[in-house]
Amino acid sequence: MQLRFISWNQNGFAATGQAAFLARHDWDVCAVQESTTEEALAAFAAEVGAGSHVSARALLAEGAEPRYVSALLARAPWQVAGGATLAVPSPERVVHADATRGDISVAVASLALPPASSPDWGPARKVEQARGIAAWLRAHAGPVVVGIDGNTPKVDHPDLAKSVWWNDGEQELLGAERRHGLRDVYRAVLARDPERARARIREAPEGPLAVSYRRGHGDGAVDCRYDSILASLHFEVVDAAYDYDGAVRAGSDHALVAATLELRG
Repeated sequence: MQLRFISWNQNGFAATGQAAFLARHDWDVCAVQESTTEEALAAFAAEVGAGSHVSARALLAEGAEPRYVSALLARAPWQVAGGATLAVPSPERVVHADATRGDISVAVASLALPPASSPDWGPARKVEQARGIAAWLRAHAGPVVVGIDGNTPKVDHPDLAKSVWWNDGEQELLGAERRHGLRDVYRAVLARDPERARARIREAPEGPLAVSYRRGHGDGAVDCRYDSILASLHFEVVDAAYDYDGAVRAGSDHALVAATLELRG
């Protein structure tokens, strides 16, 4: 059984080209970061052919009205239901649900770490968010796939152990010292295809392995790989790819990340 999973920080739904861009991609489940209102999400889901969706906004305490939230969408025959958030500093950025197709069930999530540079957050709360997500991942014995905008690492080195993190503790979620059993699907693809990996390393010897965000502006902008898909070992990674240029043309400032996964057994 294949699952085509994508993750995209859309920078809100302001750009009219986003739905057309996403509708052109072949996917079953989409993890969205920086979704806006429930009404906008419902309209967007209909435009891209999603038959079901869940949003963190609907799960927050009464009166909570964050600007952006995370959400999940699914196209038939897949469905998403049973959404929940986590007890983390920024619960609006964390939503997980069950993606089902017949008797197959996969835990899926759309996740983000708050930027530590924000005066409302700071490094300690960002790391607490990372550790809370890692704890949730550890608790799952079944198949899990998540899309995440990590706002990290500072340096996505080809050798994961040499990646540089903005704050100590972020590596427990995304680094070589991660405290859960999921792996970065894009790194899994490169590990299986040494020539593809060597070609990228020739372009960027110190990384990033792909561009999903550009930090800063103009000639001083720095290529980063802040966005990724993580999957448990229940899946074989068939392929994974980034579309930065197309996503930016569609109105976002982050790449769309796509993975094709085969559920083992």
